[in-house]
Amino acid sequence: MQRSEAEEAKHRAAICRQLGIPNIVKAHELIVEGAARGATWLKHLGFNAQNMADLGYPASNLARLGYNSNALKQLGFFVDEPAPAAKEPVAMACSPKDPELKRILERGGRASDIKRAGFTIIQCRHAGLSAMELAHLGFEIVDICSVCSAAEMRRADFKAMDLRNYFSDIELKNAGFSASEMRMSGYTVRDLLRLGYNENHIRTAGYSTGELIAEGLTKIVRTPPNHGTM
Repeated sequence: MQRSEAEEAKHRAAICRQLGIPNIVKAHELIVEGAARGATWLKHLGFNAQNMADLGYPASNLARLGYNSNALKQLGFFVDEPAPAAKEPVAMACSPKDPELKRILERGGRASDIKRAGFTIIQCRHAGLSAMELAHLGFEIVDICSVCSAAEMRRADFKAMDLRNYFSDIELKNAGFSASEMRMSGYTVRDLLRLGYNENHIRTAGYSTGELIAEGLTKIVRTPPNHGTM
């Protein structure tokens, strides 16, 4: 039997108490934060598919918040997997000098085929393959990060949250990740101040007023003085 609005509110409040969370507002904050921190972090807090759905966050809502299919599966949601698209041969920026490697790639070979033939990711890199091409071939991110810079990984459309385990904080900043992208990857206001991000960029990165005030900032964007006016 469907619950009334009052019963639903009581049920959600009871779930919050079980999780040690004061209210549904705090639960929302944690669930939004979980999109950046990952499913493992949420599971440690006690969240799972059942209580998240009961709190009003089914898989479809979580996907709109930025949860990918792997995160949803880890939390216990059933996620339909789309049929894999046919892999097309990689369009290489530079033709490999080794004829065997060239043949493998032209046939649409994947990372497993390349490895079976005795080639390493270093040889693929020396052959001229970019980070995006290596990813398309199916090499693991840890391997790609060992031969490509953070800036190259960013150009290949990897997110800061994908790379923070493989590069230093300053490398990610120097790669060009914005304050907003860093926030989505779990970096705090203090982290960004330490890394030298522009204060106005931090103010507009999506942090809460409380987070900004705690580090001596406000939501108000300060306009630099115009020294050229009379």
